[in-house]
Amino acid sequence: MTVTPPLLQLQHVAKQYDATITSGPVQVLHDVDLTINHGQSVSIVGPSGSGKSTLLNIIGTLDRPTAGRVCLDGQDLAECSDQESAAIRNQCIGFIFQLHHLLPQCTARENILVPTLAARDASGRRAAEARAGRLLEQVGLVDRASHRPGELSAGQCQRVAVARALINDPALLLADEPTGALDAASSDMLADLLADLNRDSGVAMLVVTHAPKLADQMQRRYELRDGKLLALGPSQ
Repeated sequence: MTVTPPLLQLQHVAKQYDATITSGPVQVLHDVDLTINHGQSVSIVGPSGSGKSTLLNIIGTLDRPTAGRVCLDGQDLAECSDQESAAIRNQCIGFIFQLHHLLPQCTARENILVPTLAARDASGRRAAEARAGRLLEQVGLVDRASHRPGELSAGQCQRVAVARALINDPALLLADEPTGALDAASSDMLADLLADLNRDSGVAMLVVTHAPKLADQMQRRYELRDGKLLALGPSQ
């Protein structure tokens, strides 16, 4: 019987930054183990400077660990070339950041389609257009498809960013403080949206957040403190 590997597996991951003229080496992550299966949702909380963003950057192939192993769908990311890592970021992982980083000159629909611009054939472009339309429906912005970021609220812009992160149908969504720049109402709305997307589309999620509601919406919760990952147990 074929055993499906975890979607994401971290084994003994550590990250150390080299010494500088004014300080010694800085150990950011210590012996981090984490497993996420297909379709699971996980939140990580912790104080600022505890290594949360560094951990996401390593998982997202934007950085490499000093020690340990990171596997995505059974593939050891340390064995990937820069070109292969870029392809993984584009096709397998979606990113949401605290700031939406939308292109101000583009409409909501155009911003969502940016990650698909590498599609070279007409059928690929048509499929991307159709998926963008479906995602606009899912995030509740069909009536804002032709609006530019300057014509949208902060919460609407972040929902566009969510749709953009999902346009290539990634297996894993990484979110770094996605509600950090939003008011309470918009933050709650985005937390509900992410939970719904995880349930309905089956995309796995790893969310770094200070927002208690968003953290509790995920199936499993962890705390990163002083570079060490501690399980907090399943959400209630």
